[in-house]
Amino acid sequence: MTFRSRVRALVAGQAAALRRSEQAGDLDRRITRLRAGVDDAEPGSLSQAELLNSLGNRLVDRHRLSGDVADLATAMDCYRRCGDLAPGTELATTALGNLAVACVNRYTQLGALEDLEAAITNGRAALAVVQDPADRARDLSNLSHALHERYYRTRHREDLEESVTVAEAAVELAAEGAPERAAASVNLAVALLERAAATESFADLDRAAGLYESAAAITPRDSWLRAPVAAGLGTVRLLQLRRSGQSRAEGEEARTIAGLRAIAERAPAGSTMRHAAYYAIGGTLWQRYLRDRDPARLEAAIEALGAAVAAAPDGAGELPRYLNALGIALSERTFVSGSYAGLAAALAEWVRALNLLDRGFGSVPMAYKLGQQDISAGLGIAERVVSAYLVLAEAVTTRAGVDRMLRNAMLIAEAAKSRLLTELIGRADLPAPPGVPADDAGREREIFAELRMLDTVELVGHGQDAGVTDAGSGGRLARRTALRGELEAVWASMTAADPRAEAHVALRRGRPLDWETLTGLARRLGPGTALLSLFLTNSRTVIFVLRSGEDAPDVCTVDLEPSQWDDILNRFDREVLAGSGRRAETWDRPLRPLLEAVSAHLGGVERVVLAPYDAGLRLPWSLMAARAGWRAADGGALPLVTMESLGLLPFLLDRRPAARGPAAVVGDPTGNLAHANAEAVEIAAMLGVDPLLGPAATKARVLDLLRRSPVAHVAAHALFLPGSPLDSGIVLADGVLTAREILAESVTLDLLVLSGCETGVAESLGGYEFAGLSQAFLQAGVRCLVASLWRVDDPATAALMASFYGDWRDGLSLDRCLARAVSAARPAGPGRAHSSDAFVLSGDWSIGWPVTASR
Repeated sequence: MTFRSRVRALVAGQAAALRRSEQAGDLDRRITRLRAGVDDAEPGSLSQAELLNSLGNRLVDRHRLSGDVADLATAMDCYRRCGDLAPGTELATTALGNLAVACVNRYTQLGALEDLEAAITNGRAALAVVQDPADRARDLSNLSHALHERYYRTRHREDLEESVTVAEAAVELAAEGAPERAAASVNLAVALLERAAATESFADLDRAAGLYESAAAITPRDSWLRAPVAAGLGTVRLLQLRRSGQSRAEGEEARTIAGLRAIAERAPAGSTMRHAAYYAIGGTLWQRYLRDRDPARLEAAIEALGAAVAAAPDGAGELPRYLNALGIALSERTFVSGSYAGLAAALAEWVRALNLLDRGFGSVPMAYKLGQQDISAGLGIAERVVSAYLVLAEAVTTRAGVDRMLRNAMLIAEAAKSRLLTELIGRADLPAPPGVPADDAGREREIFAELRMLDTVELVGHGQDAGVTDAGSGGRLARRTALRGELEAVWASMTAADPRAEAHVALRRGRPLDWETLTGLARRLGPGTALLSLFLTNSRTVIFVLRSGEDAPDVCTVDLEPSQWDDILNRFDREVLAGSGRRAETWDRPLRPLLEAVSAHLGGVERVVLAPYDAGLRLPWSLMAARAGWRAADGGALPLVTMESLGLLPFLLDRRPAARGPAAVVGDPTGNLAHANAEAVEIAAMLGVDPLLGPAATKARVLDLLRRSPVAHVAAHALFLPGSPLDSGIVLADGVLTAREILAESVTLDLLVLSGCETGVAESLGGYEFAGLSQAFLQAGVRCLVASLWRVDDPATAALMASFYGDWRDGLSLDRCLARAVSAARPAGPGRAHSSDAFVLSGDWSIGWPVTASR
């Protein structure tokens, strides 16, 4: 359990805690009187505005006691009306700060991003004008809370750092000994604990302990804040004891659990405090179970984690984390009892967690999508689900049961990969079924074009100045929500007009592949193509093999866990990328038994489409396949197409062909690649065009050619920037054409060949979402792409490309052209990767030689 999971119960409701606790009956009577006062007051008067603000405050207080979200909605309306009636006044500023508090409280209960963004926007606006120190401390504390929540959803460190800074300012402003000071101290402590979890900073942990101690010293015994402070102090002390290896941890655990139970029992149903407290209890008990392996402790942990799941609303952002933890504890029952019932129960919780994470993916801003991918990967739910399905497949006794488990395992494996890229490419212009009304098809194109624009603005700005990339663009969020609603109506009209449109709509939703779509893809590609999905669980590496007509995938596994993959990648870096040593390479040896096992399922196959997993995208799978003995029916090299996800392929296959026109060939823009210059001249002659060479190859001219050509070949320097993959690019005569710039373009090429160094290298933007030049071009509209995984040799690449284009001109498919060219260039002798092995092909390999080119 992370630091944050231990103290999550301390985050929610800090602003509400500053107000006086009242009995529900007293609040009801006060609210009734205030409602009457609002109705009786002179419409539009300042007194009516004051009454509206007071009514909102009392409704927020009642929500804290009852958990009834309707009170928050009414309170928010009161604050808005107050601000409208008294613009520019101190009262309006106070109401704006109160509105921010209500927004963040509703967010913590329902998880609606609109509320979180409104809390940040309104909080900043209030702080821009508020002067009163107490009000300012309250608004700072609430803004810190909201920024902390957004960090949890986006994983943007800027939000976390600002949360800490803002909370520090709140503590400084709050009066010594005041309740506001205690609440602000707790808020700062929680932010510091989150940062300690992210950076492993013991200094932040110790500082959080001091803040809890100071809060405990000034919090009255009858205060609502007393229990959260005591539980937080106990949690931090427990972490400190475990860090130092002291034996007094058990007593501190008991006190911490007691404090958390007090929070859970006092908190209203549906409140964040209630379910977060149960979760923290369950996590503490689970840690204790891992030390003593007491089955009774395991059951207590399961009970507490189950209570957290039961108490959390369906929209709570923390619910997938709770379900994951509950699943881990339930799966332990299988090891304790020897029964698969525990694993089956765990699987149900994990699948529910994945469904919750997927449910709102299409409608949230880019920063939240990337954050969600990061959270999902960090939790490791997909890995656990795939592993559980594979284990249960070995336990079931019917063929139908085994097939169902294996199908589900493959679908989950693919759903984990490049979810965002699949969605973005799915928003490109695709032909609608013939029976769909023209108005619906046109409106669908318009909506997707606008959604694509919104996504592009946010993705292009990812990792840049916070003012550009601020996830809090409320206007874009509201527009995105409206467009998704309209899109659902268009899709309903489409399917009503033509039932055949259901398959089109299912594809366009951008959801993970279902079995019907995946087997439909296999049938479409025919018996000569095998679909392979690589996946890594906590203990095994798996390749699923699916061919046309099969009811379930074949599965090949090898015992390779993540630490062994780290060794593979480190060896690959040393032996291939750094080129050290003269002996045969060893990096791929652990994977060779897996690939040899897969070979038994490839009889009669003409090509393989492989979707690697995570860092597997860095490796030359064609070379590994050749070393494992994969061969085409004619004994030659077996063509291999690499995709980030199998779910991308239907979209690329369905993309409209580029308009006819001359090809574009660019060579040696920087004037220091003689072989690239010669390569461009030779390729241009084959394609019947004049190449754009040397200083003429500027960014403006190259982009112009890319926008209007069906085929493009670029022989140039390229660079990949680790840590900032969207700033990777092609080096042209007057600067670098970056992935960010490409994302903003429409590049509807049938084929793009990037004949340069590292043009196919990608890096994670969050979880298993990868970005680089290749992904940018695919998103911009390219149907098929050839790129390189490492630095390549200039003369060897020129020879490779001449062979590739020669075979394509002679009528071979693009994947076979590349396989033949790479195989021919690969030298005999010791098994070492060659420069040609760096090149990979992604996308639609069936594109034919352009009709405007010479033969």
